[in-house]
Amino acid sequence: MEGQNTAKRRNTILTVISITGCCLVLAAAALSGADRAFLYAAPVIVALIVVPFFVSFERDRPYAREIVLVAVMITLAVASRAAFFWIPQFKPIIAVIIIAGAAMGAQKGFVVGSMSAFVSNFLFGQGPWTIFQMVAWGLIGMFAGLLFYRAAAGNGTMINEVAAAENGSPGNDINDAYVNNDDPQTAKAPATVQRKKIYAMMVYGAVSCFVLHGAITDIWTVLSISDRPTLAELMTVYSAGLIPDLVLAAATVIFIALGAGPMLKKISRVQMKYMM
Repeated sequence: MEGQNTAKRRNTILTVISITGCCLVLAAAALSGADRAFLYAAPVIVALIVVPFFVSFERDRPYAREIVLVAVMITLAVASRAAFFWIPQFKPIIAVIIIAGAAMGAQKGFVVGSMSAFVSNFLFGQGPWTIFQMVAWGLIGMFAGLLFYRAAAGNGTMINEVAAAENGSPGNDINDAYVNNDDPQTAKAPATVQRKKIYAMMVYGAVSCFVLHGAITDIWTVLSISDRPTLAELMTVYSAGLIPDLVLAAATVIFIALGAGPMLKKISRVQMKYMM
């Protein structure tokens, strides 16, 4: 418990430092009056967002088995993007990132999301836009962890509820140790609980494609064409990307609906076996 409290305290401090640093960099860019000030400030802000998560992950000293599971999810996300290269924007990668966050928590969800963007762009093209994708997809994984992993932390994680539902009962063999039968809703209808959470993940996936992926990645486009972007320019660029974002959102919803249950079940069994 003491170690967990120390980790939470450290993560909180890193978050405060990150937010403060971003605000100072934005203020300096706004007051400097230099050409392309915001364009130069953007990578610094991105670094201030990304680096604390990786420092926190490293300082928590994860076991090798945890690192392997994170690496497997990153590999699966990259492969899912590469497999659908022939359909523009229709990619399962956001769905895989959301499932990773829901299964492993906010911190690992951010790592899976940001590293999936970095690694997959070796196939799709690296550039200044990569760091914006790393932030966008990392935040998608982080919020998935905050919404779906921690929400069930007191009564067994979401993945254990899924495993119980798949087995037809919350009281089967090893699941007795992980699913709390005192929860009437989980005990009576685990399959219903599973469906509701997957529906919530589908809604979150669709919204995140517009709010996080679309808005953050469009910042690079605006900064590349305008020194001092206006709200009208931001809205114009964002509107132009609505159709691609809609296609990505549709792919995310479809693949969460098809793959969330089986994937969460498999991850649950790995975590149970290796006591993660």
